[in-house]
Amino acid sequence: MDLYSAELFKNVESEHAIAGINTFYRNIKDGLPEPTIFQSWTYTVKEATNFTNAFKKLLKTISLDGYMGMGDIVHGSDGDNVWFFKTYADLSQAYEFDTKNDIEKTAYSLFYKEISEETLHRSFTRKLITRFK
Repeated sequence: MDLYSAELFKNVESEHAIAGINTFYRNIKDGLPEPTIFQSWTYTVKEATNFTNAFKKLLKTISLDGYMGMGDIVHGSDGDNVWFFKTYADLSQAYEFDTKNDIEKTAYSLFYKEISEETLHRSFTRKLITRFK
């Protein structure tokens, strides 16, 4: 471990790393600011087809101001095998979960009802500080 990481880990209670591939997503609309906030939710999913169908139905109903996707976790921890994630331009959008009206709130409620048999393991939020080229 390098010196930077050693100092950083003095302030960390837990860490989590996952890797996978996006299987279904919608891109950012043209002309919107580049997202700097990223939220992810990881699940142990027993019925992937139902989860995917519920996610596709959600994406058909909502209007996105950011990138939203779902993917298979190739390696992670605690049995996580599916994630879904969303990007936001700022924290205000993230705290409101970017719902614009009652139709979208209902769509999210239906999505969570349809996947209620699956196990949510964790969610996390990241903030982009610097983009390296």
